[in-house]
Amino acid sequence: MRGIRCSPRNIMIVSGSTQGLSLISQVLYKNNQKVIVEDPIHKGLLKVISTVGYSVVGIQVDDKGINTNLIKSIKDVSFIYTTPSHQYPLGGILPIQRRLELIKYAVENNCYIVEDDYDSEFRYEGQPISSLYELNPNKVIYIGSFSKILSPAIRMGFMLLPDDIIDDYKSLKMYSDVHTESISQYVLAEFIKNGDLEKHIFKMKKLYNRKRKYLIDILNIEFTNEFKIKGQVAGLHIVVHFYNVIFTEKLINQIYKANIRVYPIQQYAIENKAEYDHEVVLGYAHLNFDEIEQGVRMLRKIIHTN
Repeated sequence: MRGIRCSPRNIMIVSGSTQGLSLISQVLYKNNQKVIVEDPIHKGLLKVISTVGYSVVGIQVDDKGINTNLIKSIKDVSFIYTTPSHQYPLGGILPIQRRLELIKYAVENNCYIVEDDYDSEFRYEGQPISSLYELNPNKVIYIGSFSKILSPAIRMGFMLLPDDIIDDYKSLKMYSDVHTESISQYVLAEFIKNGDLEKHIFKMKKLYNRKRKYLIDILNIEFTNEFKIKGQVAGLHIVVHFYNVIFTEKLINQIYKANIRVYPIQQYAIENKAEYDHEVVLGYAHLNFDEIEQGVRMLRKIIHTN
């Protein structure tokens, strides 16, 4: 959780970050306006946005996140959806210069930025960068969630909203689900107040970092000089680019039959899917060390027999 300062009036509790994105997409909707999104992107969140009726413009991502040079000529934009702390799925962290360019674009084009602060709590290398919301709270809608920190079963998140859309948001939220369930809010508030959330994040960050390093070590043993890694400095997954492997549907099915879950980057791409056919997402947070080792060894066996 970032230590962002804002007025209590600007904090809105939602039933998970997905609901938050859905509600804000509806609040900001106007006919014939576009939404700029990262490409590749989580397809579930893309559907949340497109279902409202927007024309979606995918902007290619590189190892530093969304390429801000590619948005300058796009007009009639309602908002930009971005995951600057750990781009999903490729894992890039948006540098300060690009953050400033996004803010400048939003001001000049009278649109908003929806900042999904995905995985910001789990950064293992380098210093944190100021959130987009801190750079301009009048143009940025900040979305955070407790699902990754605590449990996916906890459907609770929050948003920080600019003053000028709070009333419209409250009205829509009221007729969406009246309010987010209260008992869980009280329990979580006490957990935060006592300092237990901060302690939990510190503990889990150390554990996840050990798992991350172990996964990379096992990959280096089993696939020596056969791959490179993207997005390893933060988050709960890494992206592995295998130099001589194309993840066809047949190969993915073979991997799934071995009870191993990898997620091809192709499935998150809006365009240029072939560019990512050597790359997969490997998650590690939910696995123990033995499962990580066994999974990588089985993956090597399947890949090397094809």
